[in-house]
Amino acid sequence: MYAWSRIAAAPPITENSHNSFAPAAGRAARPQPDYTDVVTPLRGLGSVVRFQRGAVIFRERDHASVIYRVISGGVALSRITGRRRHILDFRFAGEFFGAVHRPEYTTGAETTSDCVLMSYPRGYVDNMFDELPQFGRALAALLAEPVQSSVDPAESRTARERIEAFLLSLSGRIADREEANLPLSCDDIADRLDVSPAAVDFALRAFTSGTADQTVDCAA
Repeated sequence: MYAWSRIAAAPPITENSHNSFAPAAGRAARPQPDYTDVVTPLRGLGSVVRFQRGAVIFRERDHASVIYRVISGGVALSRITGRRRHILDFRFAGEFFGAVHRPEYTTGAETTSDCVLMSYPRGYVDNMFDELPQFGRALAALLAEPVQSSVDPAESRTARERIEAFLLSLSGRIADREEANLPLSCDDIADRLDVSPAAVDFALRAFTSGTADQTVDCAA
């Protein structure tokens, strides 16, 4: 895994950044959404569940019986087109995923690292969704995020620009701890951005090592 503190502190990638990165100037993080309206009503109703990296939490069109909140680790939300998995977005600590008022999940979910999740039974969640309008609106917005992806690859012209935009978009989503690691592999990011794993590896090596010539492997 790559050290998130090194990635978050690095300056943007440019076409002239092949050899080294200077110390980063201050960078504004993306504002954190307010989860209070969702977390407070759910307090005491959840159960802790743990998954190892690469575990399937649920598949697209499985019966939607549970809402999840990530406590630690990363989760990929994806759909299968033909025989290919396409990652729509990721979920990190504090973020929700699942479905309400739907019989089936609209995406699949699998772990990108060892994960600790909080699970909430749909019966409780659906009742509060109806009884507490503010809770319902807030949760619906959080669960709708995968269809409004934080990074649109079509907006960037090069693989490097896509990777840079993606890493910058994580600034307000991953806990700012010195020892925190990026809970994603090169393959996860490459799938999300429609770029090669080698391009992701190159960019992350530059961010975390300070030189593109030093070898740092992606998580296997």
